[in-house]
Amino acid sequence: MPTSDTKNDMKITGNVAGDIAGRTITVSKRGSVNGSLGADTVVISGAVSGLVEASKIEVLSTAYVTGELRYDRLSVNPGAYMEARCTPSS
Repeated sequence: MPTSDTKNDMKITGNVAGDIAGRTITVSKRGSVNGSLGADTVVISGAVSGLVEASKIEVLSTAYVTGELRYDRLSVNPGAYMEARCTPSS
């Protein structure tokens, strides 16, 4: 069960340890998550360590991602750091 579960959009600007579910989750440049993210859309500018599961995942140039990504659509901008297992849903 997620630590935080909302049907709304969520922006993470600080440090979170736990699982988050929502419609759109944005991890800001100064944000970090150690846990899982589940949403329709996940946009990562900060640090994420864990499982990210979404229809659409955007990894921006300032992102630092470790763990696993499961997605329908994935975009990774140049400059992003990724050490993750990437698995398309379809």
